Amino acid sequence: MGLQINALHLSYVVHVLGVTGAVLVLVWNISFRGGLAWESSNKNLIFNVHPVLMLIGLVIMGGEAIISYKALPFKKAEKKLIHLILHAIALVLGIIGIYMAFKNHNESGIANLYSLHSWLGIGVIVLYGIQWIYGFLVFFYPGGTGDLRRESLPWHVLFGMFVYILVVANSALGFLEKLTFLESSGIEKYGSEAFLVNFTAIVAILYGTFVLLTALSPIQDNTSHLQNKTLSNGIEVGPGLQFNRTPVYNIKQDMAVEDTKKVEAETECHQVTTQKEDEKAIVPVEPLFPEEKPTHDDTKALSVVQKPSQVCEEKAKVSSSNRDDILAKLETEKKEALIKAWEESEKSKAENKAQQKLSSIGAWENSKKAELEAEKKKVEEDLEKKKAKYIEKMKNKIVLIHKKAEEKRALTEAKRGEELLKAEEMAAKCRATGETPKKLLGWF
Repeated sequence: MGLQINALHLSYVVHVLGVTGAVLVLVWNISFRGGLAWESSNKNLIFNVHPVLMLIGLVIMGGEAIISYKALPFKKAEKKLIHLILHAIALVLGIIGIYMAFKNHNESGIANLYSLHSWLGIGVIVLYGIQWIYGFLVFFYPGGTGDLRRESLPWHVLFGMFVYILVVANSALGFLEKLTFLESSGIEKYGSEAFLVNFTAIVAILYGTFVLLTALSPIQDNTSHLQNKTLSNGIEVGPGLQFNRTPVYNIKQDMAVEDTKKVEAETECHQVTTQKEDEKAIVPVEPLFPEEKPTHDDTKALSVVQKPSQVCEEKAKVSSSNRDDILAKLETEKKEALIKAWEESEKSKAENKAQQKLSSIGAWENSKKAELEAEKKKVEEDLEKKKAKYIEKMKNKIVLIHKKAEEKRALTEAKRGEELLKAEEMAAKCRATGETPKKLLGWF
C-alpha cells in the first residue's frame, strides 16, 4: 500500500540530504582528520578513505539507485540501466572502502573483524553483491522468464530494502564506534568534531528514511489527477480518458447567463440614449378629415428617428476602440518602463562588475610589483653578499700566495748561502792540500 505523498517531491529531499552528507563526511576527514591517502606513513590518512567511500558509495549512491525508478523522467529500460549502474558503483566503492579499513589495520598492527560494525559490514557487502548479481542475471542479462521475473520482483524489492536498512544502520554504528575511539584518544566530547560526526550520522539516517519513503510512495502525474474526476461542465474523465457528452441543461444554463449579460449591457446603453430620444420631434398623426395645406412646405414638421440599437452599437464600437487603444498604449508604456529599468540594471551591473574587475586587476598588479621588488632587492642583497665574500676570498688567496712566495725565497736564500759556504770550504781545503777539485772535470 503506497503512501499518499508524491514520490517526486520526496526525491528532492533525498538529493539535498545526499549532497549534505557527502559534504559533511569530506569536511570531517579532510579538515579535521588530515586528509585522504592511499599510501602514507600516517596510517590514519589511509583509514579516512573508509568512511568517505562507504557513505558516498553504499548509502548515497545506493539510495539514489533505489529511487531512480521514482525520481527520473525516463523510460523503464533507461531507468533499469541507471538503477543497475548506480548499484554497481555503490558496490565497487563499498568494496574499496572495506579494503582500505583492512589495509589500515594490517599496516598499523590492529586486529581485524573484532567489532559488531565489522561483522555487519562484511555481511552487508556480501548480501549487496548477491542482490546485484541476481538482479543482473534475472532482470537484465541474460534475463529470466516472465514468470520468474514476476515472482522474483517483490522479493527482490523486499530484500533490497532489507539490505539498505542494514547499510544505513551499520553506517550509523560505524560513526558511533569511530567517535568513541576519538573521544577516548583525547578529542573533546562537546567539541566541533564530535558535533560534526554526530550530525553526519543523523543526516545519513534521515537520508535512508527518505529513500525508503520515496520508494514506498506513488508517482502522481497529471493523468492520475484527472482520473475519476467530474468537471463542472458535465464532462467525466475515467481511467480510460473517455469523454461523455455534455448534458443539455448545462448548455441552456450557459446560454441564459450569456443572454443576461447582453440585456444588462443593452440596458446601460439604453439609459444613455433615452434623454436624446425624448428631445426628438414626435411624428404627427394624419387627421380623418384633412385640412387645407399652405402652399409652402416650410411648416412641415419632419422627424428623424434613429434606432437606439444603432446608437448603442456605435458607442460600444467607439468605446471599445478607445479602450483597446488606451490598453495598448499602457501596455507599450509598461514594456518601455520595464525595458528601461532592465537596461539601467544591466548597465549598473556591468559598471559594478567592471569596477570590481579593474580594482582586482590593480590590486593584482600592485601585489605582483611588490613581490618583484622584494625579489629584486633580495637578489641584489645576495649579490652584494656574494661579491663581498668573493673579494674577501680573493684577498685571502693573495695573502696566502705572498706568504708562500716569501717562504720559497727564504729557502732559496738559505740554500744559496749553504752552497757558497760549501764552495769556500772546498776551495780552502784544495789550497791547503794542493789538490784540484774533483768536480772540475765534471763541468766540461
